[in-house]
Amino acid sequence: MLNDNLRLKCDAKEEKIEEIYGEQKLLQDQKRALMIQLDAQ
Repeated sequence: MLNDNLRLKCDAKEEKIEEIYGEQKLLQDQKRALMIQLDAQ
């Protein structure tokens, strides 16, 4: 039972980490797109 609980907590943390990395990558992509737009002007 305790093991299952710990596993659930670990899974939740991993999901959160993946979510944060996904958001960071999205922001980096948006930043890159903005830089390209600025260069094009």
